[in-house]
Amino acid sequence: MTLSDLANIAEIVGGIAVVFSLIYLAVQVRQNTNSVRNSTLQSNTALWSSILISLAEPEMVSAYAAGMSGRTDIKPVQYTQFF
Repeated sequence: MTLSDLANIAEIVGGIAVVFSLIYLAVQVRQNTNSVRNSTLQSNTALWSSILISLAEPEMVSAYAAGMSGRTDIKPVQYTQFF
């Protein structure tokens, strides 16, 4: 086996290694994308959950109802709570 043959074999092995590293990178990017998507969904759910829980309080319900109906006699406290 000559030095040229060894260089050709090394080049083939290097090419195969590059292909495997690209496949590994694609898998890692996909997993990271799913992780970020799930994290965003969880934080969005937590945000809406806290908003809906706060709307369950009687004073917040009246402020929300007054704000959504467009009443002109809304109190300043209710206006602040609504926004």
